[in-house]
Amino acid sequence: MSNENETRDEDLDDDIPDDETEEVQQIPVSHGGGTISVQNGVTKQIINLNPNEELTVGDVREKLGDIMNIPPNAIAVITGREQEATDGEQLLPGNTLVFVKRSASKG
Repeated sequence: MSNENETRDEDLDDDIPDDETEEVQQIPVSHGGGTISVQNGVTKQIINLNPNEELTVGDVREKLGDIMNIPPNAIAVITGREQEATDGEQLLPGNTLVFVKRSASKG
């Protein structure tokens, strides 16, 4: 009987998506070199940064808003920080920018 239960557990694992197989579209956007990860819900993008150019939260919202279905009123949060990021805040290589909706809000 124990072999039957093990087989069932293995079959369930096949249905769980593997994050490593998720396709991530590369979008070239400029800043100081490196990459920035952007997330809105389950949608993720990696932004390649070019040297000597600036990129702000507002730039990302404008460039990726339609592509990633980012609501205009979404809150921007840079991981590792407790406060909301402003649209004028400059992003640095290695930052992860997450767009979230306030709880109990429609849209």
